[in-house]
Formats: sequence, C-alpha cells, structure tokens
Amino acid sequence: MMPVIAEPLFEDENGFDGPVEVRRVIFTAEDDGYAVIEVKDDSGEEFIAIGTIAHLQPGERARITGEWTHHASSRDSDSITAESCMSLV
Repeated sequence: MMPVIAEPLFEDENGFDGPVEVRRVIFTAEDDGYAVIEVKDDSGEEFIAIGTIAHLQPGERARITGEWTHHASSRDSDSITAESCMSLV
C-alpha cells in the first residue's frame, strides 16, 4: 500500500488552495452572491474568506482557492479573496 501524501494547503506565501469548514457567515449580499465568511482549515487555523461565496453555509465544507490579502486596519488582519470555491460532499 502506498503512503498517503497530504496536499500542501499553501501553494506559496500569497496563495491558498485547500479544504475549509465554514464557521459562520458574517455578511452576504443576496443580489450578487458576495459574502464574508469565517472559515477553519484542516490545521485548525481560522481566517476570513471573501468573494462570491454566499452559497456556503455554517458547517459546510468547501475547497477554496484564492490569494491572501492583508488588512492593516482590520481586527482580522488577513483574509483570503476567493477566486474559486467548490462545495465538498
């Protein structure tokens, strides 16, 4: 049996590509699908994801690909701007 090799969550220091669990929805715009959500990755790290991801609900798992954005004026200083998002079953 071949060993299972885990995929890296961070492709580089500016990108993210990995599974997350939606912790809570902070904001959604019903007209365009834009949302701000709190997520947790498989390592337990919690962060904010933003983008056209309003279809995600608390407790749902999804794979998000995007870029890290640093917000100097925000309490939550780093977030992911989602470029793609796919619900996981």
